[in-house]
Amino acid sequence: MRISSSQIFDAGNRAIARHSADVVEAQKQISSGQKYSRASDGALAAGLSIQVTVDKAQFDMFKVNQAHLDTQYSVAETQVKTIVSMVDRFRVLVQQANSDTVSPENRALIAQELTAIKTSVVAMARASGVNGNQIFEVGSTSAAQVAVAPSIFLRQGLSESDIMGAVGGSSVETILNDIAGSVGNGLRPSEIQSSAINDVAAKLTSAETAIGVLRNQLDAAKESADTHSRVHKYTREICSGLRAATLQSMVHTCINIVKIVENIVDALTHGLR
Repeated sequence: MRISSSQIFDAGNRAIARHSADVVEAQKQISSGQKYSRASDGALAAGLSIQVTVDKAQFDMFKVNQAHLDTQYSVAETQVKTIVSMVDRFRVLVQQANSDTVSPENRALIAQELTAIKTSVVAMARASGVNGNQIFEVGSTSAAQVAVAPSIFLRQGLSESDIMGAVGGSSVETILNDIAGSVGNGLRPSEIQSSAINDVAAKLTSAETAIGVLRNQLDAAKESADTHSRVHKYTREICSGLRAATLQSMVHTCINIVKIVENIVDALTHGLR
């Protein structure tokens, strides 16, 4: 009877000794808040943590790019709206200059305003932002693209061609200049010129719509990036043991210790009977 009880007791002691390392490790995890202190503790988790750290840097870059495009789009939108308003005024003056009741003197006054509007439109289409770069990219029909979310790239804005590019074979600047010159010479705008200025207005309306679409796409990209960021953040916390992993490890260790003690007590109780 004594030998049997001693063996059981010794077995319990050995089991406690085996699990003592788990207890120490659990205490380290609780005090540090980290499940893994070395890469060898969890090679897969360590690898995931490195990847997630890289991903975090990428999401930080997305935030910077999103803020940059927000500014770009706001400036471009304001610029386009102003140009659209100017061209609308230009069209009204063209209609006035085309009237039979307008005298040559009044037509000359109209021509002065047409020329002033043309100059302003060209200046605004080629204006630079606070960073010194042109608001509408020069010499390109497609502005450069920027990464704003995983696998999502958006144009930096509109190109100068979107604003001043060809309409029916002539640039917007040429059309405005020709009309202002004709009226300045005392002539009524031709039907071709009247049609051309309407086409210019339609082109600018399309540009205004395009910048609005880009804004909507940016908002959607922000939501997509935020969702991906939250998923990666949760993964990072799991890998570093800041959430369920540490708690689960601690609970399992405690349960194992309790079971060992219960087995010892139960064995000794039966052995002493």
